[in-house]
Amino acid sequence: MVKHLHKDFLLDCARYDSAANYWQTLCGEILRKKNQLDGWQPWFSIHQKPASALVEEGSIYSLHSPAQNKAVNIEQYMPTTEEIEISAMVDTFGEGALGRPIEFVTICCALSEESADIAGQLIESWISLETTISDIQSHPRSRKVCRIPFNFRRNIRVDLKTRFRILT
Repeated sequence: MVKHLHKDFLLDCARYDSAANYWQTLCGEILRKKNQLDGWQPWFSIHQKPASALVEEGSIYSLHSPAQNKAVNIEQYMPTTEEIEISAMVDTFGEGALGRPIEFVTICCALSEESADIAGQLIESWISLETTISDIQSHPRSRKVCRIPFNFRRNIRVDLKTRFRILT
């Protein structure tokens, strides 16, 4: 059983803002720890002006680094089980339209202490200057196990569609 956080985030604007602030704080702590606080800014316009955000499931917080040409998008959903609910995928935004398409990771989860820990580790790995989509996608036999030291010892596996899944 997991400890869900902000599971009532869809009830009203104040609760939604509280959940969005949770993600902003988590990302800020990670960026501060990695000395990258100045290099990242809100990516989607709804996250630049939080008062304009719709109270709905989906993208609740995003960041973009113009210098790294990378972004993070966090999507929060209502919990459907008492288990950890988290997935992630990498993609490129603006192919064929931007001179330098933006590589980004989208993390989708029902927020809990456990999913936040995993999301934080994914974000910390992704914001590293050395980490690219190619690093994640280049794997023998179409699979690569990314070993991330979770407190509860799980692995994340990347399949052909570059979606991460937690393996118990």
